[in-house]
Amino acid sequence: MRSHLVMKVEHLDLTWLSRIGRPKCQGAVSRLAAKLRTDSSEICVRVLLGLGMLCGSSQEAQEQLAETDRAIGTLLHLMKSSDLDIRGIAHDLFAALCSNKQVKPKIEHLLRSDRATKDI
Repeated sequence: MRSHLVMKVEHLDLTWLSRIGRPKCQGAVSRLAAKLRTDSSEICVRVLLGLGMLCGSSQEAQEQLAETDRAIGTLLHLMKSSDLDIRGIAHDLFAALCSNKQVKPKIEHLLRSDRATKDI
């Protein structure tokens, strides 16, 4: 037997959700990126997950992350981590950034100028 709450939820009209724009993540990306350089692997994983949620499909958030000081270099460093979770999430996040046509040239420029890795 289905609960009363489940039956109530099925009858809700949620079409209004499609009219709401995606919330702006102003400042959240740069604040999270600043926390990537931590000694705690648990905090690092949580920060990477947060960045993944913000940057996964938002081109604006991806651009903010690419422009954040030392974020690309830190991601490159984390992709070599001994922690499999950190390495995997950092790799996926970096791949998402590289697939963005506006961000990819910025990453290439950073890598060519060696600015991405000198502060690691």
